[in-house]
Amino acid sequence: MITTVKKTARTGAEAPAVPVPVTGLAYVRQSIEAHTASIAHDAAHEASSLCRAIHTAASDAFTSDRDDATAAAGALAAPEVQDMITEASECLDIARDYLRRLTQYDPPF
Repeated sequence: MITTVKKTARTGAEAPAVPVPVTGLAYVRQSIEAHTASIAHDAAHEASSLCRAIHTAASDAFTSDRDDATAAAGALAAPEVQDMITEASECLDIARDYLRRLTQYDPPF
């Protein structure tokens, strides 16, 4: 939000800042930036949730059968876990893409 400061005529002291509403292109660009940041956050959050599920599958297999040296690897090779791994990777790619977009904006003011 852009604000302006005015000095009073009598004392020369600063009057309280009066907010100037953001409109037009500046508003649209701020909206784009906010939504872009939101998409980056959502994609990273979903990747995190998927990684947690992947980690749980591997650690559950590891702790349930410590005598089997391939238990965790076997759990990770399961088709449903492989699907989660692929989806988590794609979510991270989207998060990275949208974060990069945030570095390409010029301030609208």
